[in-house]
Amino acid sequence: MFYLTGEVIDDKITTQCNGEDRYMSNLIKQIIASILESLKDQGTNNSEVYWHGVSLSDLNSTAKEVRSRYFVKIDESDCLVLHWTSNSGKTFYKTQCVIGIDGKLRRMPQGYYQNQWRDDADRFVEMVNKKFLFE
Repeated sequence: MFYLTGEVIDDKITTQCNGEDRYMSNLIKQIIASILESLKDQGTNNSEVYWHGVSLSDLNSTAKEVRSRYFVKIDESDCLVLHWTSNSGKTFYKTQCVIGIDGKLRRMPQGYYQNQWRDDADRFVEMVNKKFLFE
């Protein structure tokens, strides 16, 4: 069964009656056209996603300044997550970042001792704190 906007299109799609074939074919074409039209409308709605007052596209462009294969996302706990892969492309890494009390971006310390070593996530945090002010 297919469900579209609350209407049920029943098993007639799978029936092989000569008189209904043309009708069902046209119905399926109309359904696919309406789905494609709604997807096109969603694609043109360019609502920018903001995280604490800074657009996600600006944060992504800053991540790409550090390395071209870096990108950021917002996870389910409202943390900014910097994603990247190893040089071989087989290992995936991510670093969660939050806003500190002072309004600056801070990286979460999972498996990391602060000031023990510096990596690209630290460079990303520094660049973001120089460029943007968070709410």
